[in-house]
Amino acid sequence: MGADRALRDLIRPHLDAYYGRCFERLCREALPWLYRKEGITAPFEVGEYWSKTTQIDIVGLRDDNWTDLGECKWGPVRSPQAVEKELEKKVRDFPNPRGATLGRRIFTRQSPPEGAGGRWHGLEDLYT
Repeated sequence: MGADRALRDLIRPHLDAYYGRCFERLCREALPWLYRKEGITAPFEVGEYWSKTTQIDIVGLRDDNWTDLGECKWGPVRSPQAVEKELEKKVRDFPNPRGATLGRRIFTRQSPPEGAGGRWHGLEDLYT
């Protein structure tokens, strides 16, 4: 198998999934920076959440009784409302034994879409 065929058949079909996982990690690493930028001083932990039915890309557990739940979208967002609805379902499925206030954040490769509600962060927001 030559290099061109290997790229076409073995590598390219998996690149978006690979970049998506890298983007999720980047967003988790950027959340502390966003907290500082927003003036949040409470101690926190950042991670992710997995269950049999739900996967949440970013979880920011803050000691001020606030938990941020985040969805990462590497690919194009065709419907901001659909992404917000998807995150809302995940918020409902997230166990919250502390009774913390649950915040929502959406991270996208592109700039946040016009008219998007809530806290949307584009890739460029993570670097400025």
